[in-house]
Amino acid sequence: MPARARATVDTSTIAALTGASFATTLESDAVVVLDRLMSWSGAGGYAAHMETAVEQPATTWYLAEGATHGVFDLFYLIQNPGSIAADIRVRYLRPSGAPIVKTYQVAPRSRHTIWVNEVPGLASGDVSAAITSSEDIAVERAMYGSPGGQVFGNGTNATGTRLP
Repeated sequence: MPARARATVDTSTIAALTGASFATTLESDAVVVLDRLMSWSGAGGYAAHMETAVEQPATTWYLAEGATHGVFDLFYLIQNPGSIAADIRVRYLRPSGAPIVKTYQVAPRSRHTIWVNEVPGLASGDVSAAITSSEDIAVERAMYGSPGGQVFGNGTNATGTRLP
């Protein structure tokens, strides 16, 4: 890719990715910036969100906010870019009460999605998380609202942070 240039990869044109959940790893011999734009509902789209990619994987991540109440659906997206399965521990932190702790395993070179609304005890509330892993991983949070019954009528995405 030439210096000071921009390129777009439209994943909807890649047949193997049609209807699939996936994660992407970018390697470069120069400094580059990678953003992820997601839009949905046909060619015209009615909603979208965009976030800058995680700079590098790590074993500890924090997500400061999220909601599972009302019209909100909350998802944690975990990528394991390595060659060894990652054992994940998520401490779901609520406004009151003890954290809810769950463990997951993410296969090598894969992505795992946690639908937080479906985690017992988290169906209707505010939540943040501390995520640790046996291997380096990348973590994002996607949250969607369905106001007025329009499924995923809006959305937001954020990468995790490695610092508390």
